[in-house]
Amino acid sequence: MSIRSPRRARRIPLPADCTGPRVIAGPAGLELSQSHAQARLEAQIKALPDVQGASAVLRGTAQQPDLTVRVTASDRAELPRLLDTLQTQVAGDLGTALDTRLRRLGVQTEIGTTKKKSNQITLDPRHLGPRSATE
Repeated sequence: MSIRSPRRARRIPLPADCTGPRVIAGPAGLELSQSHAQARLEAQIKALPDVQGASAVLRGTAQQPDLTVRVTASDRAELPRLLDTLQTQVAGDLGTALDTRLRRLGVQTEIGTTKKKSNQITLDPRHLGPRSATE
């Protein structure tokens, strides 16, 4: 499947890890492969605040697209804000690129745990008390 937007060309930025042909001039206009469109959507979602991971599945046609996303959010994420952003920005940007509205947006959310970056802690020396002469 490819996504076609015959009305007008729009630049869709793609992540650097997308390889191969991305945008192809076809008989109906510009075509973007489904895998590259999904990769772009996933990259856009992963860049949102408090998102730890994401996957996207794009189905349907350019005139009637369906988008299903699976988002892993941090345990501190504001879910109503995240869902609103997915609907207005991510789905909105896709609809703008295709020059149509999404027929369906499905969102599965998971709550991830906050990952530690290191196994070190930082202590405030003011709370340690006075040092002894033997230290």
